[in-house]
Amino acid sequence: MHFATSLGKPSRFLLVSLLLAAASTAQVDVCTPSGYLSTEGEWYAYRLGAYPEARYMRVDGELRGAPRLIDEIAHRFDYRSHSTSTAMGRTFTNVSLRVAHCDFDKLTRTFAAVPTTTPALVFSQNVTWPSVTGRPLTNPAMWASTNGSLRFPFKQGFVYTGAADLCLDFDFSGGTLANNSAWGTSTARTYYLDGYPSRYYNYGSLTVYGLAGTNVGCVDSGTANNIGGLGYVYAYLYGPNYATTSYRNLYRIYSYSYYTATGKPLVWGLSLGGKPDGVGFPGVSCNKLFLDLSKPTVTGSYTTSTTSTSTFYEIAWVPYGASLVGIELWWQGAWLESTTNQLMFTRAARSELPPLPVKTYRQATLLQVNPTLKATTAQGIYDDFDFAPLTRYRTY
Repeated sequence: MHFATSLGKPSRFLLVSLLLAAASTAQVDVCTPSGYLSTEGEWYAYRLGAYPEARYMRVDGELRGAPRLIDEIAHRFDYRSHSTSTAMGRTFTNVSLRVAHCDFDKLTRTFAAVPTTTPALVFSQNVTWPSVTGRPLTNPAMWASTNGSLRFPFKQGFVYTGAADLCLDFDFSGGTLANNSAWGTSTARTYYLDGYPSRYYNYGSLTVYGLAGTNVGCVDSGTANNIGGLGYVYAYLYGPNYATTSYRNLYRIYSYSYYTATGKPLVWGLSLGGKPDGVGFPGVSCNKLFLDLSKPTVTGSYTTSTTSTSTFYEIAWVPYGASLVGIELWWQGAWLESTTNQLMFTRAARSELPPLPVKTYRQATLLQVNPTLKATTAQGIYDDFDFAPLTRYRTY
């Protein structure tokens, strides 16, 4: 058997690989994340193989532990009733896979900077994925599918140290669909594989209070829609494995306002409490005040957009703390009517600071579908469920 070490000191790790091979020839199948080897995932993934030309670099930090010799990876179909919209057949003139060690905590959109060892080319050949209709024969579906089309056998075993994260760097080229439909480079033709709920962030619920609608609430004469002013507040918490490391364990609090005076100041208040029934405010008849000003309250202002009916405003980034979970956030805006300068209120919104996400994994994907850029730079780093197929490793 041939071994790919992808390491800076070949003699040392070649010895490790030989010892591994000599110690046991028993095949051990490992699934990441763990717990899904023979159990259907709760979700689905559809981005792998969804574009005719794409680079799809999967960073998997869920395999850490014992050293392993890996000689194949495989996926399986999502257990659902498939159709041409979820599993249209496709052929690629070539799919290559390079494997290396990497560090999930130091991800960058520059492909070459992600591996921490020299990538080993373990797979390179034309690939055909079949059209599928109806449900798979078993639940969960067979790994690699019944004809083996969803498996990537390595032409040489890869020696994984267990002390780093793993980089699976796919390059898909020359894709065509089974029905010969047009397939633009940025057009996703989804292929539904079994997946899992990748919750790398959490967010608070949203409730609104007050009046808003067509000719309802505080309607500014300068808006073309005759819709009363709206307001929303959002509280996101990014977990400890969020792909953008600078976001990790931080609350992000921001707001949107709609249909107030265009290009004019809007004063906002954020209170740690509110009054669901609202209270009347002198001079304002079109809406009530819903902030509880007896609670801690911060205020600010910004100029609304001149090109859109909505305006985004970043309020604060706050470090996570268990004692903060559940704290209420009430937001409401005020402005002077464009013509009369009468004081007006937006509808109010309430959210709360959420707890950390329950399921969070050290996994993310770098994707580039532009053929001229896929050699160098990813268009983004994604940890959403649609990029996250369950992966089975065949190890020894």
